[in-house]
Amino acid sequence: MVNIDDIAAEIRVLIDNGQIPIGERLPAERKLCEMLGVSRGYVRKALDKLELCGAIETRPQSGSYVAEHFFASLVQARLLLETECIKLAVLNRTEEDLSVMRSTMKSFEKNTSVAQHTEKDMAFHKAVAIGGHNPVLAALLQLVSTEAVTYYHKYNVCSVADGKVIKEHADLYRAIENSDVDAAISVLNAHLSDVLKFSEKN
Repeated sequence: MVNIDDIAAEIRVLIDNGQIPIGERLPAERKLCEMLGVSRGYVRKALDKLELCGAIETRPQSGSYVAEHFFASLVQARLLLETECIKLAVLNRTEEDLSVMRSTMKSFEKNTSVAQHTEKDMAFHKAVAIGGHNPVLAALLQLVSTEAVTYYHKYNVCSVADGKVIKEHADLYRAIENSDVDAAISVLNAHLSDVLKFSEKN
């Protein structure tokens, strides 16, 4: 059975590796069908999915184009969603939630594997989101963050667990533990400021 997500992912690969540059028109549906080996109906559904998440934009009588500033949009969306998750975490976190946050934070700090860096980083942020006890917000943040990670890898950003990032994680955890929402939001803004600035240039 054909999986629409897989087709969308194949089109994203064409975009992410530069075969279809940012701002350029995607190949016609018939050509995409030939390239991907699926029917036009599946291609259309995959394109609808990509448009829904903002990766492409459809222009009437013209076709589908790779969206500009998609990376920046992802980082901005992550910041908005994670801000709300953190506010809720400050209010709703339990001792068990704090324990998971501590554990994932320590795992990230001790990690020496470049390959696992992003995975362990996102595990900490996921633990914070789950601590807010709003599964819809946490799921949306996970979805957006997973998309953003594709670009982190592409541009080789946030690839090293340096002292600054480790301290920001610790400061964020401490603010949540102390129920200090203002401090938590301030730490998050600082934590994502560099990647946000970078994304806006790419």
